Amino acid sequence: MAVLSGYKEQREVLIGYFEAILGLACLCGPLLGSAFYKIFGYKGPFFGIGGIYFIVFLIFLIRKNKLVTKEDLIIAETSN
Repeated sequence: MAVLSGYKEQREVLIGYFEAILGLACLCGPLLGSAFYKIFGYKGPFFGIGGIYFIVFLIFLIRKNKLVTKEDLIIAETSN
């Protein structure tokens, strides 16, 4: 939340997305965890949610250049 508050142009939109995804995670997390447990046993939720996190990490790596703002570039140039 603190990182999102640093963006001046789209602060409200980004915080709204964050809150919406947090709500969906609280809603779907137990459902997915119990489904993984029922299908794969005790280790299922750990590997299932870990796999989802890994996919999200790969998506982040692909899209990370789009997350850099003009302000970030200006700060990077002035610090060098």
